[in-house]
Amino acid sequence: MTETIYIIELIRASLEQRKAEEKPENILWEKLYELVGVHMVSSITFYQIDKLEKKPPQQIYRLWKEKAEKALVKEISFDAERRIILEKFEQAGIKYIPLKGIILKDYYAAPGLRQFSDNDILFEKSRREDVFQIMTQLGYTGDIEAGNHDVYKKDPIYNFEMHTALLPSENRLRAEFENIWEKAKKDKENNYGYHMSKTDFYLFHMVHLNKHFEGCGTGLRYFVDEYYLMKDPEITEKQEEIDRRLEEMELLEFKQKIRKLTQIMFCRKIEDISHLFDENPEMRPVFDYVMSCGAYGTIDVFINNRMKKSGNKFRYFLSRLNCEEEYLRHDYPVLRKHPRLRPVFLVYRLISAPFKKPDRVKAEFKALFSKNKPSHLTCEDFVI
Repeated sequence: MTETIYIIELIRASLEQRKAEEKPENILWEKLYELVGVHMVSSITFYQIDKLEKKPPQQIYRLWKEKAEKALVKEISFDAERRIILEKFEQAGIKYIPLKGIILKDYYAAPGLRQFSDNDILFEKSRREDVFQIMTQLGYTGDIEAGNHDVYKKDPIYNFEMHTALLPSENRLRAEFENIWEKAKKDKENNYGYHMSKTDFYLFHMVHLNKHFEGCGTGLRYFVDEYYLMKDPEITEKQEEIDRRLEEMELLEFKQKIRKLTQIMFCRKIEDISHLFDENPEMRPVFDYVMSCGAYGTIDVFINNRMKKSGNKFRYFLSRLNCEEEYLRHDYPVLRKHPRLRPVFLVYRLISAPFKKPDRVKAEFKALFSKNKPSHLTCEDFVI
């Protein structure tokens, strides 16, 4: 058995609410601890580690426990902070829809089990300036950015992504969610809060997962999310409609692959988990890909995926040279009045990058050209 397979045993045990098998002798605690951290499943696995007869060395056990405890404190803190923010939205009459992890965490068996880095909230685009004022008054730093969301941060841990649309303008599926406010359902317990139907929530979950999977890659946490969603009776009831719409989006095959891997990892009944992929060896490369990505993916995976689409390094560089109009005009406002200067600023952007963002450029070149020393910079650190 390998460390990657034993992580699946730990998560399965948590999902099934049973005691996990003892760690095989050939598996290293240090590597196991590193992997669960990379995939942001430290919390859900710790409570199984804590039940083992043979626990990790004292230092690893302490660090693992601290991560689980911090995850719980973080969730409680974010919940309290989010209530303050949304109360301000209520007072200002701003409509909002909590997104992604804010909803997904409640599927888990206990608070703190689903780790996260931020909270995402959708609001009316026309109220962008009002949201900026609210967040700055609450002590957050941030700005109105190009694209479909603004990022606001406040020490010690708070990070909120405020979305004006579910997808950026360059995403081919943006139109699928343009009418989300018309379809959203009004909350009963407040005046301006809304929520997506389970169908739309699942569709957005799959579109978001596909973006990460084919971009920088994605890790185990998304598959635990998928496990809980596929067991939601309301989503199961709407599966035919969901599949029809995913087929229209050309994502049905992708969803089937994700669902199949989720079922193999967390649902298949098997006596010896080391033989997890014996019946479906074709899924082992998909599993290995997921395990290589971590929660946020890596710049290496991003470049490899871009290279597959581009065909060679020259075309890859051309794709990196280009920039969406929305982002370019945000960085260089003069283009709003003089759009013909776009080629000039594209070249300027390329030339200035090594001086403005030397660490990011260095990491990308290292990942692109180094054969022996892959970069482990995550896509959370590397702003694409």
